[in-house]
Amino acid sequence: MSVQDSRAKTVDEFIRVINDARPRFFVFEQVSGFIRAAKRHISFYERVKKRADELHPDERLGSAFEEIMAQFKDTGYALSYSCLLYTSD
Repeated sequence: MSVQDSRAKTVDEFIRVINDARPRFFVFEQVSGFIRAAKRHISFYERVKKRADELHPDERLGSAFEEIMAQFKDTGYALSYSCLLYTSD
């Protein structure tokens, strides 16, 4: 998923509701892959041809997560999050 993905509009709307409603707290659950999402999608094959420093900052894995966390921080709430990665054994 990238920020250009239509599903990203849901996050924008969630942040708008937080700003409008100003609840005491909120919970946001990320989906698998959210933490590694790029702001601008490029194909896997394009990505592996480039070194990390050759990628545009918006193409770097995690760039969308960083932007969205900054938007959450801009709401004025204290943030706490953890990343649980599950693997099958």
